[in-house]
Formats: sequence, C-alpha cells, structure tokens
Amino acid sequence: MKEGKSIHTYDPVVRAGEQVNNIGWILSHIENVAGSPELKEEMRQMRIQVADFYSCGENQVYGTIAGYRNTWLHGEEVAIAEYGTLMNYISLLLWAMMFEK
Repeated sequence: MKEGKSIHTYDPVVRAGEQVNNIGWILSHIENVAGSPELKEEMRQMRIQVADFYSCGENQVYGTIAGYRNTWLHGEEVAIAEYGTLMNYISLLLWAMMFEK
C-alpha cells in the first residue's frame, strides 16, 4: 500500500432507502447479505484469493479495491492487475445472475 493511503473495512448492512455508490460497500453487501448462499461462498473464496494476491487482510479486500477507484479514475496510477480483479468480480456476479432466472 502506498504511503498516506488507508484501507477501509465495511459494515455489510445497507439500510432500506440508502444509496450505495461505493464498490467496496456493494461487494460487501452482496457477499454478506444480498447474495444467494452459493454466491456468498464464491465471493468469500474469491476474496481470500484476492487478499493473498494483494497481500492484505481478507477483511480489507473490498476496501483495497474501493481505494484504487479514485487513483485510477483521475489517472494518478495505472491499473494493471486491478482491472483483471474487477473483471473477475463482474464475471462472477453476471454468472450468478444468469442462474437466478
């Protein structure tokens, strides 16, 4: 992690009427509350692998991903592996949606 940066952890509870506009909150909410039991388990397993890849705590993965967002968006850093991480999460969520219907 770069100097001056912090990693956030998230409370998975999203209250009715709340707007969620942070990828870390969304992933945490899906894994802990909104996902099917199978999706929750797949996300937990993926989070463990991503934690190992980024050398961060398992409970810090979603905060790490969310923390990269602004630096990518504003061109402060070039994302290389991070895009692949996001694509894996997107693919997992799309795959789960296909089987829920």
